[in-house]
Amino acid sequence: MSDATLGDLTLPAGKSVSDLKWIAIWCRRYSVNFNHLAVPANFASPAEHNIGQLSGSYGLSATSVVIVNDQKLRFEGLQYDGSCSGARFWAGTGSTPSSSGHFVRNEHNSDDPLVAYSGDSDIELILPDGESVFEIGYIGVWCQGADVGHVDIPAQSQLKHSCKAVAGAVVLNVLYNIILWRRQSSSLLARVNVY
Repeated sequence: MSDATLGDLTLPAGKSVSDLKWIAIWCRRYSVNFNHLAVPANFASPAEHNIGQLSGSYGLSATSVVIVNDQKLRFEGLQYDGSCSGARFWAGTGSTPSSSGHFVRNEHNSDDPLVAYSGDSDIELILPDGESVFEIGYIGVWCQGADVGHVDIPAQSQLKHSCKAVAGAVVLNVLYNIILWRRQSSSLLARVNVY
């Protein structure tokens, strides 16, 4: 796991967060519970949300742009001819792309300009520095000071069952902290109760 990704906490086979009673930060060495969180009985697992098609100049298109979670988006069937020198993924606030937006690293976590995409595969992007899809108004491609094409991010109220729209957001944030704490000490582990 790299510092650029949140990582995953693997649950026992056949179990989901909805099956859990609680999640704890546990120290094996001293048998101490550093912290725990009860999972609400009515917890609804976050669902992906298709926010529409992408189209633009330079052959830019995607059959769907999907919010995977509050920091990750997937471009399905992405096509781009690669002919605009210096093109990069771009996000920002408001509904109209402008120079006040910012670059988003590509699917290889690189700042390199975009290459051609043939539409044969899907790519996933992670927003920078813990930024959430609820903090941006659009995502797309920017090149030479101009919008190549973008898709608007719906308001949070329209993203039913998204990571920040359900009670499970707290659980997901705790999972993230468990992963960080686990990296810092071999004595810590995430303990999951699945009664």
